[in-house]
Amino acid sequence: MKIKRIPKGDKRIIFGWVIYDWANSVYQLTIASAIFPIYYNQVTKHNAAFMKFFTWLGALSCGMLFFFTGDNVEFGIIFFALGTLGYGGSLVFYNSFLPVIAEPKEQDRISARGYSLGYCRPGLPFLLSFSGGSASHRSPSCVSQNTHSLSGFTKSGSSPRGISNW
Repeated sequence: MKIKRIPKGDKRIIFGWVIYDWANSVYQLTIASAIFPIYYNQVTKHNAAFMKFFTWLGALSCGMLFFFTGDNVEFGIIFFALGTLGYGGSLVFYNSFLPVIAEPKEQDRISARGYSLGYCRPGLPFLLSFSGGSASHRSPSCVSQNTHSLSGFTKSGSSPRGISNW
């Protein structure tokens, strides 16, 4: 089977890519950031446990990618998918915590702080990913990302009000 080359600069293809990105953003904003967190904010009793589960799923799956060599594509796909599930699942519960841990007048400031740090912190692990040659997925990126994600569970020292199983 011959692989068809996609022409660069084709306006229809570029438009399709832009529309896909736009549609994908709608899912993140509407479902992952607004609808599910509001629903799960009502079931706070188990939110921390679910967030821990999904974060560990993402962390362990990302760590398993160390063993992905390219010769075991199915292995890579499975752990990439599980890592994505863990990441996405943890975000649902993460987003539901803001109304529980902060007063309404502080939520915008705290959310903006987390958002901005989220764009600043991954820079070094991202650059380190490209220093590993053919095994760039074996960089400290997974370890760094997941260590910082999981550290949120231990930094508080006690349960924020309304959150059990912290």
